[in-house]
Amino acid sequence: LGQRDATGLMVFDNEIRQRLPARGSPAHRQLLLATLDNVKPGAGDTDLAGPMHALAESLKKRGLIIVISDLLDDPVKVMSALQHFRFLGNEVIVFHVLDHDEIDFPFDSMTEFTDSESKEKVLVAPHAVRREYLDEFERFFGLYRKGCADLKVDYKLMNTSASLELALSEYLYRRSRLF
Repeated sequence: LGQRDATGLMVFDNEIRQRLPARGSPAHRQLLLATLDNVKPGAGDTDLAGPMHALAESLKKRGLIIVISDLLDDPVKVMSALQHFRFLGNEVIVFHVLDHDEIDFPFDSMTEFTDSESKEKVLVAPHAVRREYLDEFERFFGLYRKGCADLKVDYKLMNTSASLELALSEYLYRRSRLF
């Protein structure tokens, strides 16, 4: 934005909720920030791939695509959408945003978990499922790490317990060392 590069935004869950076409003006930057500030989580299932494919088909120029998501969707479908961006010549960065508790599963006592999309509740003894959860977590999100590496998509896991500024600074520093 500081270089007046055109920047757009698409907010979606299972469908596109808001789309701001790419522009480079300071007023557009304010609109982007205001839109991001007012994003509310969607209800129901998420379909990352559908809106991402729609965006890929609508792009007129190659550019930098930044995906900010928890990626809680079918990795095969999401990787197909990322591949679509890459096939069209776009550079892609994925910021995979997860809560600290999703990553480390730090629970010690009986805990009730609520599915954020279906609202289904389940009572769990963490010590009985910790190893299985962490193994499944590693398998599931390992598919994203490997898939992104295979597609030459830059991937960064973002833990919500860490400072956003620190995480982005670390990422940008690492990225600058590559070029």
